[in-house]
Amino acid sequence: MDYIIRFMNWGNKNEKGIPRDAEDVMRYFNYALDKGGYPYVPRKTRITEEEIIKLWLAGKDTNISIVAEFDGEIVGSGTALFDPKSNIYSLESERSLGEYAITVNPTSQNRGIGTEITKRIIEECRSRGLEFISHTSIDNNQAIRMMEKLGFKPKKIIEYYERYANAGLNPKVFLYKLP
Repeated sequence: MDYIIRFMNWGNKNEKGIPRDAEDVMRYFNYALDKGGYPYVPRKTRITEEEIIKLWLAGKDTNISIVAEFDGEIVGSGTALFDPKSNIYSLESERSLGEYAITVNPTSQNRGIGTEITKRIIEECRSRGLEFISHTSIDNNQAIRMMEKLGFKPKKIIEYYERYANAGLNPKVFLYKLP
């Protein structure tokens, strides 16, 4: 694999104070979102610079963020969110475990990048004694295959998950817990 899997660099910032890694994630995510490249991501709004500053940077010391880099450009990212305020979708009262989220630039998918990012997140969480959950639409076969490949088993099925319904996705989801 010609990809580098590493922690997100929060220190290398542009003139607006946005970490360049986060800027790269925002760029590929928003482009793919605009082009319909993320059919199963339970979010249909663009990432903003304000969100990066107020939510991502605020949780940088609590959350675990891993990126995949190829030729100096970020092409994938995964974060285990432990800071309740850093994820606009999760309710603070429900955050007893972290919640895992991942995206890979559609031009770099099906190359094992998501799997490698997730493996690194698992290793880091285990080394810190942390656990996380992840939600996956029951019709997102690509994510289900990756989770099962890594040893995840659905802990339960949620019949109606409002976050997915609000994004126009199948609201029936699997809830996975770190194996």
